[in-house]
Amino acid sequence: MHEALCSTLQLEKAISACIQAAPETFPIDGIFLNYYRDDIQSIQFLALATRNRSRIKLNVLSIPIHVLSRFIVSDNFTTTILNRLADDPLTDYVIKHHFRKVKSAIVMRLKVDDIRLGAVVFFSYKSNAFQPEHAELVESLRGSFSLLASRALSQLKLINEQNPHTQYAHLPSSGNRGKLPDGFISAQNSPMAALFSRLPSIAKSQQAIMIYGEKGSGKSMLAHHLHQQSASPQSLLAALYSETLTLFITTPDQNTKVITLTEAMLKDNTLFEYADGGTLLIENIECLPEVICSQLIKNIQIYKEKSNSTRILITQTQLKPVHTDPGNLLRCIRYYNLFCLSVTLLPLRQRREDIPELVTHYLLKLGKSRQHKLPLLSTRFQQLLLNYDWPGNISELIARLEKAIISSATNILDIKPGEYDKNYPDIRQPILPLNEIVKRHIIETLKQTNGKISGEGGAAEILKINSNTLYSKMKKLGITKDIFSQDAQNRN
Repeated sequence: MHEALCSTLQLEKAISACIQAAPETFPIDGIFLNYYRDDIQSIQFLALATRNRSRIKLNVLSIPIHVLSRFIVSDNFTTTILNRLADDPLTDYVIKHHFRKVKSAIVMRLKVDDIRLGAVVFFSYKSNAFQPEHAELVESLRGSFSLLASRALSQLKLINEQNPHTQYAHLPSSGNRGKLPDGFISAQNSPMAALFSRLPSIAKSQQAIMIYGEKGSGKSMLAHHLHQQSASPQSLLAALYSETLTLFITTPDQNTKVITLTEAMLKDNTLFEYADGGTLLIENIECLPEVICSQLIKNIQIYKEKSNSTRILITQTQLKPVHTDPGNLLRCIRYYNLFCLSVTLLPLRQRREDIPELVTHYLLKLGKSRQHKLPLLSTRFQQLLLNYDWPGNISELIARLEKAIISSATNILDIKPGEYDKNYPDIRQPILPLNEIVKRHIIETLKQTNGKISGEGGAAEILKINSNTLYSKMKKLGITKDIFSQDAQNRN
């Protein structure tokens, strides 16, 4: 059904193809899309398809105030089974006036960020036709329908950059229950949505927080969000970029000071003095030399035991693509001897169900910044977006969408045949000095031997060098017992 929705640029034909692709166990007779227009207090229909025909449907149905007053907006951006239509007064009113033979429905109301995108209604002429598994199937199509609806509404000029946050008039609201933080986009039932919904609780944690993920997956954005949510109005952010040993200190009034540190400064309390009771963020800690990293974590451990006034956030890039367990994104781990709350962000190839909503979000954002209308996506482009492995993750998705907008001479975004055929080579580790490579290799070997250096099964035997030579190299490279005695899994 996903592929069917991407098979054509015409809305009515896309939803017709979706009906034809539905499994036999899904008893739908048709689909229609509509949008509530606050300016005229009416439902604007967008398209209709049944098993026999499809058409653009642009009728407008005025909605009485007494019907609107019974509709709670914030409770209804979900997927709902209506085997009793009266349970949803708005849908009941619409169906009675335009689809009198309909007895059952599944309603999925759409929203990306705060932008309403209307509703998709799957209907049946049979009573009590739908079961929970049918609603789950509909929910899995949310992203694709969001993209279709946003495109249709943009063409009709019902959503635009001047009026993106349209709200229902005359409708009570019950708060922001279930609302994801701004900028965090995911399908409603995806593993990332479950993780994002826990961010307010994660932000309150007093533990150091490790954020794992591949390049471009959003680690830095998440770290800054946790700082903003946990920090007091008067706290600052000290962000250390490990590749360059550059410290950016941002004050509450958004003034920024840049300081270049030395490795020696990372071994004492300099970072904590600069953080000054705010948040200390260490970006890409894997780029620090092993000895420096070990000493820095030890300092953090000592500091946390004495005081919890400074918040510790650490990001670590997963340099090689691996499969991440989507059911284990939030863990408690030991990093060296520091116990941390670990948050792992899924790579985009493992969250394909989120791609349509991410595309919709960033097309709207890019269109607004460039004052462009929301473009159409060719069927080839839509299918590629869903099937490509995205080695650069969300950063690559944004870059490729912007490139497509810049390159397009029309309102239809397309790609050249074979443009995405060549994936990037395996993500490479940063080039390190030879002594650092030797040091890390010795440390990994010592971990495997549980610290045994000489004798049978010792590190010297494995490395095929004299034990005295190994002792000499260890002393020269600063390798001490407290570095290599940690379990190798502390780094995973």
